[in-house]
Amino acid sequence: MTISNEAKVGALTIVAIGLFFFGFNYLKGKNIFTASNSFYIEYKEVGGLTTGAMVHINGFQVGSVTDIYIKPNTNNHLEVEIILNRGIEIPPDAIANIYSPDPLSGKAIRLLFDKQCNGSSIPCAQSGASIKGTSTGLVASMTGDLSPHIEKAKAMYQNIVDTVKSKLGGNGAGKGKELMADVETSMADLQSTLKNLNSATAKLDILLGKSTSQLDQILNNMNSITGNLKNNNQKITNILNNAESFTGDLKNLNLQKTLDGANGAIAGLDGTMKNANGAVAELQALLKKASEGDGTIAKLLEDENLYVNINNAVRDLDFLLKDFRLNPKRYVNVSVIGRKPKPYTGVADDPEGVQK
Repeated sequence: MTISNEAKVGALTIVAIGLFFFGFNYLKGKNIFTASNSFYIEYKEVGGLTTGAMVHINGFQVGSVTDIYIKPNTNNHLEVEIILNRGIEIPPDAIANIYSPDPLSGKAIRLLFDKQCNGSSIPCAQSGASIKGTSTGLVASMTGDLSPHIEKAKAMYQNIVDTVKSKLGGNGAGKGKELMADVETSMADLQSTLKNLNSATAKLDILLGKSTSQLDQILNNMNSITGNLKNNNQKITNILNNAESFTGDLKNLNLQKTLDGANGAIAGLDGTMKNANGAVAELQALLKKASEGDGTIAKLLEDENLYVNINNAVRDLDFLLKDFRLNPKRYVNVSVIGRKPKPYTGVADDPEGVQK
């Protein structure tokens, strides 16, 4: 059986679309081959929570965040969609709390509830239901709420005070009374300190909650920088080795000798420039003397009559040479018996005219 090319292309296209659909949902945290339950949580703000974030129960991942969007008609509140793995059931009163598992990781959601649902006495939330959402800042995520610890400390120190009072007999007298006053003062100071600590951590929690996205970006940038350094470790090592080799070569070079030679060359060039300056000065003096003096050169430069006479002499010499070339027998006369000389023809443009 022969399969046509069109059928092959169609089958390949269907497979490609299926792989794309599976990969897209996988990146969003959905597994299309596993049944799961979806739940919706409304938040006023999510503090940098992103799709794909993990959902935990007691630190164990049981699902992921699949979508985050602005819920209409809720004053820009956000709705987060999560899916839980097959077999994970939660009661309707479960709380989805956004928290930071550790300082270096992003936000995640933990599901908080007191009792496990069983479907009979405690019903389970149905897929598609909405559950309550809260958020916890970075400090509170790591330290928890200090209020219960403060209450425990107050109860403990109250027991101590009651015990001391009972041992001293009421409020006591003398040193016992002073001791009770000191204990009560210390207790009040401790309560004030614990309250201040609780207030400070709450403010720090709010501050870090607002800056969570910036902190996440800073940590991501740090991870990117360290990753680049790790990936380019060999290149950095080569650069350092080249720098070490270059500095070693500079150390081995006889730089002092080279500098001495350069200084000598500069000194020679300086002497040459001085000689050139002297020659130029002498030439300037010669030209000045020629232009201002009474010698031959000065007359050649200044006397117009001398120029005219020289020009006329050169012209006459030129006519003489032309006449000698045209009429040589006028200057060298060789007589032959019975032969008449040729008539003389003067030179054209001769100022003396034609001579016979």
